[in-house]
Amino acid sequence: MGKSRATLLGEAMLKNTKQIIDNMPDGEEMQIGDEVLTKEEIQRRFRTDGDFAVFLGTYLDKYFKEFAVRKEFGKGRRIPRRPSG
Repeated sequence: MGKSRATLLGEAMLKNTKQIIDNMPDGEEMQIGDEVLTKEEIQRRFRTDGDFAVFLGTYLDKYFKEFAVRKEFGKGRRIPRRPSG
């Protein structure tokens, strides 16, 4: 992937992440790593800390892809069955 395509992809990812944050209900909390942050704290850090913004965008993108794959292939959180016998 060329540098310009990677840049455009990164910008789109951050734009989508900002929309997700803005659509969260007021007072909602989200666990990010070891921290539990409110919507307002996430918005503040997203605007001021570039590393946090990239981490959050990557985290949400990865989580969504894992969720979509589980749903698409029916591999939801199933409890493995033990062989009877």
